Amino acid sequence: MIQTALRKLGVRQGDCIMFVWTEHEGINKPWRDYLSAFLDVMGPKGTIIVPTHSQSFIRRVTYDPATSPSLCGGFSEFFRSNCHPLRSLDPNYSVAAIGPKASVLTSTHSRNSHGTGSFFSRFAEVEGKICFLGRGPENGGWVRQMEHLAKVPTRYFKPWTGLILHPGQKPRRETWFCSVETGQPSCVPDELKLLDQLGKLGAFAEEETDICSLRMVGASKLMETGLSLLRQDAWLSSQGPSASPADLEALETGRIGSAIPQVQLNDARPIELVRSLTPFRRDIVSDGYDACLSALQKIAPMTIHRYFTGTECFSWIVPEKWTCREASLRTVDGRPIFSSKQHPLHVVSYSLSKQGVVSRAELMDHLHTHPLLPDAIPFVFKYYERDWGLCASETLKQSLDQPAYLVDIDTEFTFGSLKVGEWLLPGERQDGYVFCAHLCHPGQANDDLSGLAVGLEVMRQISQRRRKWTYRFLVVPETIGSAAWLAHHQETIPHLRGGLFLEMLGRDRPFTLARSLQGCTDCDSILESAFIRHGHAYVCPFMPMNDERMFNAPGIRIPMLGLYRIEPPESPHWPYLEYHSSEDDAGKITSKSLDESVELVLSFVDALEKASYYKPNYQGEPFLSRFSAYQAWAKDDAMKKCFWDLIYRIDESKSETLLAREIGCDPATLRQVLKDCQGSGLIQHLQ
Repeated sequence: MIQTALRKLGVRQGDCIMFVWTEHEGINKPWRDYLSAFLDVMGPKGTIIVPTHSQSFIRRVTYDPATSPSLCGGFSEFFRSNCHPLRSLDPNYSVAAIGPKASVLTSTHSRNSHGTGSFFSRFAEVEGKICFLGRGPENGGWVRQMEHLAKVPTRYFKPWTGLILHPGQKPRRETWFCSVETGQPSCVPDELKLLDQLGKLGAFAEEETDICSLRMVGASKLMETGLSLLRQDAWLSSQGPSASPADLEALETGRIGSAIPQVQLNDARPIELVRSLTPFRRDIVSDGYDACLSALQKIAPMTIHRYFTGTECFSWIVPEKWTCREASLRTVDGRPIFSSKQHPLHVVSYSLSKQGVVSRAELMDHLHTHPLLPDAIPFVFKYYERDWGLCASETLKQSLDQPAYLVDIDTEFTFGSLKVGEWLLPGERQDGYVFCAHLCHPGQANDDLSGLAVGLEVMRQISQRRRKWTYRFLVVPETIGSAAWLAHHQETIPHLRGGLFLEMLGRDRPFTLARSLQGCTDCDSILESAFIRHGHAYVCPFMPMNDERMFNAPGIRIPMLGLYRIEPPESPHWPYLEYHSSEDDAGKITSKSLDESVELVLSFVDALEKASYYKPNYQGEPFLSRFSAYQAWAKDDAMKKCFWDLIYRIDESKSETLLAREIGCDPATLRQVLKDCQGSGLIQHLQ
């Protein structure tokens, strides 16, 4: 009897057990008798969990915890539909449970089907047990959990978006992440290889019954042993043969037949870089972005860092490579209306594929327009919230009066890698500053090819100078590129004294300098003073527009400022009218504006290089009777006040510029006090 076998396996009253049926199941098995046997052994204080994976979002259907059928076999579907269990809200890898711990184990702690915060991690934490019934492939999701934690190259984390019918609420659109395999045959799962190895290591307690074999294991033990095996052989749960992530990416590129664009940069002048790169589709992980970055590497000595799809970068995840073969809208009888071949912005970046006739009402919900420019195509992106979408001018949208249209969006998501370019210029000191600009935003010029072009020219000129500080320039896809670089260069973070994000610098607009989040750092004070000396006035508080958000964020706290040429915040067209549209074209960028921007950033570099730092030669409050400086101007109230503020604030991390701001005194007064203190031996100037 199954009860006897369960007791021999150590099942006791009050246990928390997940039952996973792995044998091929017929439809007439006495599921209720099996459940009664489980309950008889575990008692009323026991908790039974059953996988009820529906893969709803993967199949692009709405997930309803009450009605979505389980794909895990007959027992799972019987349990879901007959036992009134609580069911988790995971639209792909749900579980259902009855018993005292059912509510805790089915509650949502994160939108990760696997990994931290998932059901699997919580079940292991409560010392739950798993009972595999049969010896077929494991369909409870545990191998997927182990593969994710082991970071095997055969799988990656992927976002899925859809509707969830929350009990008693309106349908809610959500994005969930789960582990998926790459498209290569070698990556097809073969769980039996891993399970056999686990069995050979004695991970399972086993008993045979007249129904099937039973294998029992603690969830935490399964995870510990399975992870150890996968870290020794990352392909143990897949068909094989093994391949590196780079090889898998190359195979995927070949499989989908990507047409990699040819990018030629024959002129490194900022204006020519903007003109040459603007037309290309430069989505965050795409052939177009990679081709443009490779072209830039030929004219600038950059290192290209590679982060594969699914890589976790702090709390961010590198998305899949997106390939758009074509996206078009036609009348039902085939007359063309527009195509992405005319302009890359005609399709939502990272749109899902969509082919077929749609009603005008459905089309209107998926056809995006610019809120201010009736004749412009907007830039719309859905990197993690997946949906299909097209973009057009409002004028064109209003002209669409037929009852139905033919949509043809041919896109594909594949395993790829995000690229970050880094130009490093070492100085006399390891510490230094970072500039940053992004290369993404297809078909647009000012945002942010202008910042990219300015940054490259600044680095070219800095490279010809002697440098006290180390400088680096990062070319990134917006936000995720900075997250990836920072997450994989955490040893460099303490050496970055500050930074400057360069964006929207190609138009004839006033300069804006946005402070870092802290706003009172050494880097802030030096750049702000140089900005004002250069004849510019508008300095604003921290403006979380782009990658400066990531650098200033908790756990990083690199004071990165932002430099822009944009409309003032009170303008209805802030940051500028053509922002995120097809009208942000290279024809509106001027060489004069770019050159002025280069000149301003170089003045910042000059200020950073010339900044003076001092170190106190005393600890505690100095005994002034032993020093001559104070007596020299004891009757000068301004000098005296400056001196008393200085002796408590000075340290080698603060420049003369920052000290003047903190003390609130005239720079000339501070300079004289510093000179006198240095002459009397109170402080020393750092070279």
